[in-house]
Amino acid sequence: MSGEMNQQIQVIRAKVARLLADKQALEKQVKTLLQELETLNARLQKEKILTRTLEEQNKIVNIAVALQDKSADKAEIALVINRYIRDIEECIRLIGEKH
Repeated sequence: MSGEMNQQIQVIRAKVARLLADKQALEKQVKTLLQELETLNARLQKEKILTRTLEEQNKIVNIAVALQDKSADKAEIALVINRYIRDIEECIRLIGEKH
C-alpha cells in the first residue's frame, strides 16, 4: 500500500507542478494582454484627437468655401477663422502632451 500511495503522491505532485506552470504562463499572457490593451487605448485616444482636429479643419475649409460664395464682413470672417485656428492649436498641444 505504501508503494501505491507514493505513486499517487508523485502523480499529484506532477499535476500540481503542471498547474503551477500553466498558472505562470497564464499570468504572463494576462500581463502581455494588459500592456497591449494600454497601448491600444493610448493609440485610440490619439486617433480621437486627430479625428477631432481633422473635423475642425474640415469645418474651416467648408466655411472658407461658403465665404467665398458670399460677401461677408472680413473682420467677422477673421474672428471665426482665428477661433478655429486656436481650437486646432489646442488639439495639437493636447496630442503633444500625450506623447
